[in-house]
Amino acid sequence: MKCKLCEREAYLDFCGYHSEAKKRLESSYQVWSEAYGFVGWTDYLNEIVRNPDTGRWVVEVARLLASSHDGDSG
Repeated sequence: MKCKLCEREAYLDFCGYHSEAKKRLESSYQVWSEAYGFVGWTDYLNEIVRNPDTGRWVVEVARLLASSHDGDSG
């Protein structure tokens, strides 16, 4: 099975790199919500994508998750 975002071998949906990025996005969401007040899931993902310091794999996962939630908040 191939990763949804690249051609690497995947376990379930993502390769190791994109799986780790997704895990970190999900775990950081709580921290962002506490720091900035309530932040919707899609708003959080969009902020992550806009941050120039965000790594490539995280941006790729965040874009995919944001598009799949269509404005959903977490």
